[in-house]
Amino acid sequence: SPHFQLADKGITFTKGADLMFNPGACMCQIVVDCLVPSDAFYRFTMNGLDPALQRYFYSVQTLLLVPNVNISLMTPSFKYIFEVGNSDIFGGLALLNVQFNNMVIVVYNHALVLHIVALVVICVMGALFLLFI
Repeated sequence: SPHFQLADKGITFTKGADLMFNPGACMCQIVVDCLVPSDAFYRFTMNGLDPALQRYFYSVQTLLLVPNVNISLMTPSFKYIFEVGNSDIFGGLALLNVQFNNMVIVVYNHALVLHIVALVVICVMGALFLLFI
């Protein structure tokens, strides 16, 4: 689309790529909520936010397809949504949000500098115009 030619890369493929695809560490905001290696869901959380979210969406879809009488708090899909969604996914999305906000602030700071330079150039040109009339 011609509208998005300048937006060639998003945060998930620049600064957020490490977080999305290979953090190698717990993404929880509270360290005690980190899963231990013996946990069944550990591999989804250690490989990045993307696999964790993919499994999260799969768990939600699975719960939607299961008849209501078969759903319990011990269902693996519900357990994943509760355990990983409230800790690693929440923390990972918060970290991704911080990175995105930092990127936006940098862009706005560049725009601010550009506007200040343009204002100074226009003021100098206006002063020179008034001097040489």
